[in-house]
Amino acid sequence: MHTSKPKDEAVSLVNTLQGAAEGPAARLLACETVLLLSRSEGSCAILCSVGAIHALIVCIKGDRDPMRDGTGAGGRERASGWESCKDREALRESRGSEGGRNSNASDGRGADARANAEACPVQLLKLAIAALTNLYRFDSKLVCVVARLQGGISAMLEALRDHLHSGDPTLLQALLGLLNDLSSSPQNSQLLAKENGIACILACVLAHLKNQALLLPALQILMALSRTPQHVSLLVREGGLPALLAAILAHLRYTEVLKAALTVLRNIALDEQAALRLSGQGASRIIFAVIQTHSVPEHLEMLKLASSVLWRMHHLRHSPEATLHAQLCFDASAVNNPEVESAPVEEEARGAAA
Repeated sequence: MHTSKPKDEAVSLVNTLQGAAEGPAARLLACETVLLLSRSEGSCAILCSVGAIHALIVCIKGDRDPMRDGTGAGGRERASGWESCKDREALRESRGSEGGRNSNASDGRGADARANAEACPVQLLKLAIAALTNLYRFDSKLVCVVARLQGGISAMLEALRDHLHSGDPTLLQALLGLLNDLSSSPQNSQLLAKENGIACILACVLAHLKNQALLLPALQILMALSRTPQHVSLLVREGGLPALLAAILAHLRYTEVLKAALTVLRNIALDEQAALRLSGQGASRIIFAVIQTHSVPEHLEMLKLASSVLWRMHHLRHSPEATLHAQLCFDASAVNNPEVESAPVEEEARGAAA
């Protein structure tokens, strides 16, 4: 971006990203430029001021955007935009303007062009997610608000569903990372749950159970969702308990995954019914295995999480007796008031001196 007219060029880039009549190649180039600019704080301020966040959300929506489907004026041209990303050049080659071209070579070039055309929306999605992540680091509150109001969260969830089994871990990791950032806002967490995001994240956990890079951000999203008591019952109903226990068993020695999964279990165990269901699914043995594996001072925080989950399950299944409560209360009062224990000792000492 030239220093003379940075804002005008930012406006031009945003218009290109939002333009329904723009070709996929032009939008791809504009998104690449926005990604490069988003790495500078000064450029981030300009991009945010001209509506780049909304433009990137439009790119994430892609052909799911109702303004870009085939229902409106010129919709058919917009819907076929991705298919014609590089087909024109392949079409000219396949027709054989000189008449002496090899038809097999033309067919091969046409197949390559169609593959490139199919890769255009995926590449644009990757670039938009990466640029939006950079803008989030610059102004997290603004990105959270715009993503919530402009349908960005629902678009990201839809993209996650579409590419859940695509075999592209970098795209899934970028989507999960941005959703994890956005879920730090309580309003966005509520919207995630409302848009059936819990089921989508749990499906990602089970589909990529062995991939730590994908599992960790998915569990961190569940951590944010489980902080709200209303989401705990939904998390349990969607099959969250066996998914969390499976994640713990799959990564018994990976502390970051264990901390995230145990934090979610601790939040779930605060609900009585959920804690009872958790204790009935063999969670005690699994958590005991975690404690035995990580019984070292360096993992004290994780041991506290595991112990709190175990204590909650035990407390609900075996409620303490009233005498135990009384004994605990007496011990606590003795600790807080040492005179309670020292008074009989002082009387005995005075009697012996007399």
